[in-house]
Amino acid sequence: WRGVAVRGDVEVMSREQLDPWQKFAYDIVCARSSRSKALRMFLTGAAGTGKSRTVRSFVQARKEMASESKRAELSCKGLEGADLEQQVEEAGEDSCVLAAPTGCASFQMKLGAATIHRVFGVPVGFCGPTRNKRADGFLKRSRRLRAALLYVLDEFSMIGRQMLGKIVFRAQEIFGHPEGQPFPERDFVLAGDPKQAQPVGEEAMYKEGAYTGRGLNKPRKGQAPSGTPAMSALTESGLLFRKSFDDVVVLRDVHRVDFDTSGMSESEGAKYREEAERFL
Repeated sequence: WRGVAVRGDVEVMSREQLDPWQKFAYDIVCARSSRSKALRMFLTGAAGTGKSRTVRSFVQARKEMASESKRAELSCKGLEGADLEQQVEEAGEDSCVLAAPTGCASFQMKLGAATIHRVFGVPVGFCGPTRNKRADGFLKRSRRLRAALLYVLDEFSMIGRQMLGKIVFRAQEIFGHPEGQPFPERDFVLAGDPKQAQPVGEEAMYKEGAYTGRGLNKPRKGQAPSGTPAMSALTESGLLFRKSFDDVVVLRDVHRVDFDTSGMSESEGAKYREEAERFL
């Protein structure tokens, strides 16, 4: 990778530095104004195809787009100076929400990513209605999710049907139930490789059909409060949300092999290229 821009401790590539399939994904995510409905897209590909770099690239672009839009809005109102710059920066940072199933995966995402549990308020076990919607934690999460226009979940192979249902349940607490669609007017990208790590202790996202397990969505002690969804309902809402994803970009070029054989003999170069092809 040549010409990588380093912003803080994050490597972010411009569109010009992406390969053709990565540019294809970038262009779809960044074409917000030309779409008639919110984006629901899978971004996938084998290891080494640059999924993380592609995500960072279009996330940075969407943040810049949000900042530019906010600057134009505030400039029309006559705002200038430090207040203008602060609000412009905040609009860019707040425009994207990034999350992953584990702390390690969210750390690798960079750009302010956190775990799904923290971002959406999704518990590991029992998932019931939020008791106090005036609590600081709920209000902060609500403001954060409402401000964002792009959501990206990485390592989607580890996100099971029930976890996806819990995300939908929490979203509906904040956004309501507009025509049954969670995250209205927000773009959503699921990135990862379905052949990699699977969910722990639940059903894979790609599984079809109703829930047939024995698990119950109930607290360890006492009764579940009114409004608690059954495990079957969580599964169904997760499945319906997954089925709303009608765009897929498969990255195809693996960048973890260098075909430069300079300094090698002809026979060494031939063997190296053969081994590299076999690796791919």
